[in-house]
Amino acid sequence: MKTGKIFGLKPIGAILALLLIAPVQAAAQMDRPFQTVPSTYEDAYDDMTRMPTIKLEQGEAVPLEGPVDRETYLLGPGDHVDVSVWGVEPPINNDLYVSAEGRLLVSPVGAVEVGGISLAEAERKVVDALREYYGSRMRITLTLVGPRKFRAYAAGAVKFPGAYKLTALDRVNALLRAAGGIRSGASRRRVKLYDRDRVLIREVDLLQYQALGLQEDNPRVPDGGIVEVPAIGDYVIFSGKFPQIYGMDSVKIRNYQTEPKTQFMVEFKEDETLLDLLRLTGAPEMPDTALIGNVTVSSGVPGKGKAVALTSRMLEEPLIKGRFFEFPLRDNWVFVTGSTNAWGRFQYRPGWVVQDYLGQAGGPNWNGSKKIYLRRKDGKQVRASAVDPVYPGDVIYVPEKFRIERYWAAGVSLLGTVLIIVTR
Repeated sequence: MKTGKIFGLKPIGAILALLLIAPVQAAAQMDRPFQTVPSTYEDAYDDMTRMPTIKLEQGEAVPLEGPVDRETYLLGPGDHVDVSVWGVEPPINNDLYVSAEGRLLVSPVGAVEVGGISLAEAERKVVDALREYYGSRMRITLTLVGPRKFRAYAAGAVKFPGAYKLTALDRVNALLRAAGGIRSGASRRRVKLYDRDRVLIREVDLLQYQALGLQEDNPRVPDGGIVEVPAIGDYVIFSGKFPQIYGMDSVKIRNYQTEPKTQFMVEFKEDETLLDLLRLTGAPEMPDTALIGNVTVSSGVPGKGKAVALTSRMLEEPLIKGRFFEFPLRDNWVFVTGSTNAWGRFQYRPGWVVQDYLGQAGGPNWNGSKKIYLRRKDGKQVRASAVDPVYPGDVIYVPEKFRIERYWAAGVSLLGTVLIIVTR
């Protein structure tokens, strides 16, 4: 009996042990929660699956976008350069680093001030200094071997604000990826880039960079620079599929009048039009590529405000905050049945009402009733008027008229039967 009790307690003891160990392991992981996540930058986290960061091995060269511009690249503490003198045997090569004071210690001339000046200007200063020693017949070059590393700061609406290690070639989007990306409800079009003294350098439009791919829209981060992401400004909601608004804020709007879809909050700037915004988001994927007449425009959530079809005027007028634009992903249909001249299914048109679809169906036939019913997509049926709005999937039903002659024969027969039963 005693042995049985002991064996019966073993599973319970094992479970208790696991429950005690698990919090300890979790606490240990919380000390450095991102240490196993591959990243270009130390202690950085990246959840943007389209552009994952990759950990660089020790000594591996920094990936470059192309040749470094010697006229714009500014040297700073930690830059790795080579100063070579050609025309002597053997050639003289100096493997040097810019000092913390911004100096280059070049033998045999001593310190040359290069901090904060361009690579081209620094080469001219080094050449002038060395020619006093080697003469004017020697060829002297200064070459950037490896860009310096420094700390920059991600602030505002990013997932993990703080300091991150960058190189002098890294740009704004690289720092934001390292900081975990932009939070929901934050701006992608008014990202602020400051220098180390918090003097605004410029506003960065990452949606424009994403759409056009121009590096001028994604500037490099300076030493000690700060990238701050503010809250989103004015925005409209797009429903549909667009090639260039992946990873943006999205909300689910479920309503019986529309298909459940993902809606995107797209920020716009002052005086921008729908056409301006579509140039950045890319052309929507629609069965019919014509925007006018096929796109639904409403104020807020569909069903809460009046929905109308997009017009040419709306394409070019300044956007209004909170407008909802629905770009259909597939053909939508409205069904007309009952006593009509041409019942069937008809292409859904934003803003059309009951009488518009009845007109497409040729109107009620000679036997059609004046009573019209509208069966919504959720199965609810209501008595409809000619001006009631219609949505994709709705069914318009025109019943037959009540005609007394149809029931005359049945009524006479029923009356005769009653009389026979009564007179027996």
